Amino acid sequence: DVLKIDTLVSNFKYAKSNNIDVSIEPSIEEDKSNIVITNKKTNPFKLSLGFDNYGENNEVGKYRYNISAGVEGL
Repeated sequence: DVLKIDTLVSNFKYAKSNNIDVSIEPSIEEDKSNIVITNKKTNPFKLSLGFDNYGENNEVGKYRYNISAGVEGL
């Protein structure tokens, strides 16, 4: 079922470190096909920097900064 394959690929692609490739190849059995899925993992480490002007007031800071780091697939 093609919809199930498409859903599977979408779920794998949710993690940005996955690089999924799907191909359909002929099988040695008559009237059948092989679905070949390969995944080339990329860098699982992520770093994010942020800056905004949502601070409450000048006493606690008008601007806010943030930094986050993470690892996918643990």
